[in-house]
Amino acid sequence: MRMTLLVRSPVVGALSRSALLVGALGMAPALFAQEASGGQNVEQEDAASYNENYNSSLVIPDREVVRSGALSSSLRLDDDDLADPSLRNVRKLWQISDNRRGETVMERRRPEYDPVGLPMGSFRLFPQATVRGNYSNNIFRNKGSKSDVYTTIYGGVTARSTWSRHALILDGSVDQTLYATYSSEDALQYKVNAATRLDISSDAQLNVTLGRQRDVLDRTAIDNDLPDTSLVKADRDNATATLNVVSGNVIARLGGSYSKRDYKDSYNDDGTVLSQQYRDVSDYGLNGRLAYELTPGRRAFVSLAYNRMDHRLATSANRNLRQWEMLAGISSDITSLIRGQIAVGYIIANFDDETKDTRRGLTADVQLDYLYSELTTFTLKGRRSVRNMASVSASAAFVTEVSLGVNHELLRNLILTGEGSYEVADYIDGTNVTKAWTARFRANWMVDRHLRVNGGVNWRKRDMGISVRPDYSNVMADIGISYLF
Repeated sequence: MRMTLLVRSPVVGALSRSALLVGALGMAPALFAQEASGGQNVEQEDAASYNENYNSSLVIPDREVVRSGALSSSLRLDDDDLADPSLRNVRKLWQISDNRRGETVMERRRPEYDPVGLPMGSFRLFPQATVRGNYSNNIFRNKGSKSDVYTTIYGGVTARSTWSRHALILDGSVDQTLYATYSSEDALQYKVNAATRLDISSDAQLNVTLGRQRDVLDRTAIDNDLPDTSLVKADRDNATATLNVVSGNVIARLGGSYSKRDYKDSYNDDGTVLSQQYRDVSDYGLNGRLAYELTPGRRAFVSLAYNRMDHRLATSANRNLRQWEMLAGISSDITSLIRGQIAVGYIIANFDDETKDTRRGLTADVQLDYLYSELTTFTLKGRRSVRNMASVSASAAFVTEVSLGVNHELLRNLILTGEGSYEVADYIDGTNVTKAWTARFRANWMVDRHLRVNGGVNWRKRDMGISVRPDYSNVMADIGISYLF
């Protein structure tokens, strides 16, 4: 099947290229992607939201696995699948209880608007195509405030198995951004993922994922402290394996992960090459979690995670890092109206650089949904972690992130979303503190099973604290149309 989608774009200079590319994409198996980069690919957020609600099938036992980017948030188990008696303990693995009280606005199923997909043997396909018009008043994210309009074109498909036992998902995407004036900002991204769930028994599962993607790095990210440069691209390969076991009220998980990032060189304003090779890194992780179900839908847990980052090239600041993180908390239905996770713990960061002392500090992981009413859900998130910084002279920083959002169902098929967030990066060597504030508003109109119209406004301000990377603010607006099967 081939589909040609033509939408009037506000980007006059990029319209002809946009139309040609949409026609070329058609319904080719461009693989579905979730992760947005550079604040430019807003359509991927909407695609991720669609996938999370409508075409999930794998059991992922921990939300931090999804948040880390190792897995797509689409890899969840449908309620229909939970009826299978062979998977009676799956509810415990994914923290789903039989007496759940209500549901969030984004979790709610809307059968009259949910895509049904296309049958293909023992799989079901969920294709999607999106065209979006965007505006930014500061595309280079500096004090120069150069504005431009641009078009983003997205094509993707997810293939989901319909087997009675086990599960397999193949998904990914292709994403092209075309600027009207500053063509140097044009970028192509893609993502390819495969994930499988092996039902070893009614009490044990093994989840395995493999993926590869091309990213355009976010200039606005709290850990990007580089001076003004052209776009920085990176290729990432990743793999995870997680074993989940249930025994009575005890839920255990043991997992491992590997990722490799290969950064491409960028350019300074004068055209000289700015090497990014020092950022190439291999990341190894091990994690374990033990939970006890105190009451149906409420459990206490402890977790331990180890992470090692080995950079390919040596620099003046040895950036190799080893981390231990220990957390303890409570998860799932915390009260009748609040669900999610609250965890606090301790983090230890060791550096291969002998001139740097071991750093220790408190850490936290908070993800809460407050079911204010059937039509309104508030979401609170908080995280403190150690993160590598982009600058060659910086080793790492303690990064604290806090956000508060609200989803409101104005109509059955019209969802309004607002969110505000604050981030601060405290450099471990004490040389700098970077702060960032973000506010955004979005509306998503589900016209029918296939058509989506959505748009929004995003504002971000960042104070770098260093002269080499000036403070800046940025306002972005977008509107897009998506076709889903």
